[in-house]
Amino acid sequence: MKRAARYVIFYAALLGLWTLLAELKIWPPYLFPTPWGVAEALYAGFQDHTYWIAIRVSLQRVLIGYGISVVLGMILGLGVASNKFLEETMGGLLVSLQSLPPELVSSWVSRDGRARINLLPKGNPNLTLVEGDIRDTAKLAKAFAGVDTVLHLACISNDPSFE
Repeated sequence: MKRAARYVIFYAALLGLWTLLAELKIWPPYLFPTPWGVAEALYAGFQDHTYWIAIRVSLQRVLIGYGISVVLGMILGLGVASNKFLEETMGGLLVSLQSLPPELVSSWVSRDGRARINLLPKGNPNLTLVEGDIRDTAKLAKAFAGVDTVLHLACISNDPSFE
C-alpha cells in the first residue's frame, strides 16, 4: 500500500472515530464537539476576526515575555557567574526554581496589562495541596491513599544533611 493511501485511511478512520464518539454524546458537546462543529467555530472565528486578533495579542505577549526573559536571564546569569556572593545566595534558589514544572507555574498578562502569576490552580475541587517534608513517608502514604495522579513540587536542595 502506498504511503499516501495509508495516510488517507488513517486520517479517515480517525475522523470517523471522532464523529462516532461525538455522536454518542459520551461527553457534553462543549467538551467533545463534532468535527463539523469545530469547523464551523473555526470558520466563524476567522470570519469575524476574533481569532486573528487573539493570535496577534498572543504573539505580542510571547515576544514581550521572551524578550524580557532573555534580558533578565542574561543579567542574572552573568551576575551569578561573576559574583561569588550572588552565586552562594541566589544560585540555590535558581536551581530550586528549575524544578517547578511549567504546567503548574503559569504566568500571563491580563487585559489591563498587569502581570498575573498563579503557582497552583485555585478553586479546583479535584486539587489537594499537601505541604510537608518529602521524606515524611507516613504523611505521603496518607496523602496518596486512593490517588491516581500526583503533581509534585518536591525538591531537596541546599540541604547538607541530604547530600
